[in-house]
Amino acid sequence: MSESPNTTPESMSESTPGESSAHTSAARTDHETTYHPAFKTSQAAGLPAGKVLLVVLVAMLVAGLLNSGWMVRTAEGMRPGLGRTMVTTVAVPVDFVATKLALDRPRQGIDAALGRTPASAGDDEIELVQPTNDSAELAVAGAVAPLIHTAPVRVAHPTVAKPLNVLVIGDSLSTYTGQRLQELLLQKHLGKVKVTWRNGTGLATPQFFNWPAWAKAQIQATKPQAVFVLLGGNDNQDMQRKSQYFARGTPEWQAEYQRRVGVVMQSIIEQGVDRVYWSGPPTAKKANDNGFYHQLNLAAAKAAPAVPGARYIDLAGPTSLNGQWLDVLAFNNEAFNARMGDGFHWSWRAAQITSRLWADAMEKDYGPLYDH
Repeated sequence: MSESPNTTPESMSESTPGESSAHTSAARTDHETTYHPAFKTSQAAGLPAGKVLLVVLVAMLVAGLLNSGWMVRTAEGMRPGLGRTMVTTVAVPVDFVATKLALDRPRQGIDAALGRTPASAGDDEIELVQPTNDSAELAVAGAVAPLIHTAPVRVAHPTVAKPLNVLVIGDSLSTYTGQRLQELLLQKHLGKVKVTWRNGTGLATPQFFNWPAWAKAQIQATKPQAVFVLLGGNDNQDMQRKSQYFARGTPEWQAEYQRRVGVVMQSIIEQGVDRVYWSGPPTAKKANDNGFYHQLNLAAAKAAPAVPGARYIDLAGPTSLNGQWLDVLAFNNEAFNARMGDGFHWSWRAAQITSRLWADAMEKDYGPLYDH
């Protein structure tokens, strides 16, 4: 899960053939469990605790004024109780002041920078970017509306003259696996891969980041035939949709996540993509967290069959021991750390395994693509 060492400020990376050698260098091996593009050194490091607290308080005040409407909607969607009362008590007067002073206007620019569409920025739900009919809202988990673009049953095998154009998108989990996939497809020059990721995002909080809209923008810019999505590392949390609240771990929570995955899958296919391959997060050390991530993977697996051209690829199972945490993996008779130092992200070497799982899934559609 890696990108070029010169990571962009937006935490997004584009893989190019020239970057591959950097990832297999001695420097990469030396930092096997410490370097990852998602790991950032805090700019507040070294500051006195008082100054750090002041910075945090000022940032919270500014954020509240600029995003007061979302604060109110969040409060309305919370469960009745002390937490909702406290948030409402703060959010309502802040929103009143921000509206009177027109302080909420800069949000439009912020939304554009984060890839949110004006119509959906701040919404507490994920729906189709371009609904195909009046009933396009996916009210039933797993159900999808008719597609504008129907994925072909069969696809043409790529050639050196016409290589496969592949886009990898997701959260920070997607980086190393995407880079390794690029290396595999370069073996026979049958594919080119672009890796574009957004750290700290997911489907649980569309009011923070509009995934369907952002994915659509990446596809329109890249025109891929195949899209890989690796997402879910940040979705281990409660969700809400309009007046509905979904407590994590409940059947309703899993069904809502399945619906959201189906929406994003469909929005990708409707952009003219032939195949979308979806994967979820790895196993976790803590039993509760592991159970939640297992539910997210099951939800994605159930969503895929309802969307023509969509495939679910399990990466958690093959990199675990019967669905439980593993510290060490092996490939080509070599054992190595399965995870990064944070105890979550797959290591660079572990991505040798996850990327092959992706490539093998592609070969079922496109034919032989790399040297096994």
